[in-house]
Amino acid sequence: NNAQVLIPDSVKHPFNIHTTADWDAFCKLVTEAKSQKDIYAQLLADITVTKVAGYNSAEAYRGTFDGNGHTLTLNISDNSMNTALFSHAATATLRNLNVNGSVEGINYTAALVGCVDNGATFVTENCHVSTSITTTRQYAGGLVGQTQGAQTTVRNCLFDGSITASSNR
Repeated sequence: NNAQVLIPDSVKHPFNIHTTADWDAFCKLVTEAKSQKDIYAQLLADITVTKVAGYNSAEAYRGTFDGNGHTLTLNISDNSMNTALFSHAATATLRNLNVNGSVEGINYTAALVGCVDNGATFVTENCHVSTSITTTRQYAGGLVGQTQGAQTTVRNCLFDGSITASSNR
């Protein structure tokens, strides 16, 4: 298939998320962008999600995700590292978002981003996270699981969820 993927990359042309199906389509766009293009997306309703975006470094999310004050309820369980709403993020901004529900992974588990990739500039602002985070091995965070040499800024955010680590290692 030689069809060119149209990536919504600006405030004028955002990817609008109204439903869980829209979130799933957004995740597919992130994969297709292959961490080479910015995607501007906005949440326009409260929804529940079970899929992660940016599943690995080659598919890391780049761009701006504006929650517009809406709530994402997470129901994410994955037997892998960097389990979060965005498994991997490159240079990106997440803002104006409320998050609750639960996330379970093995290492570097978090609500927003599992791993901010090396060399990235990552900003999260005006986010309220009330998520239950569980890691079955080690390393977890409320907002971010790990940063690998990234410049990370957190502004006006609150984590009032819980973090549980159950490791036999």
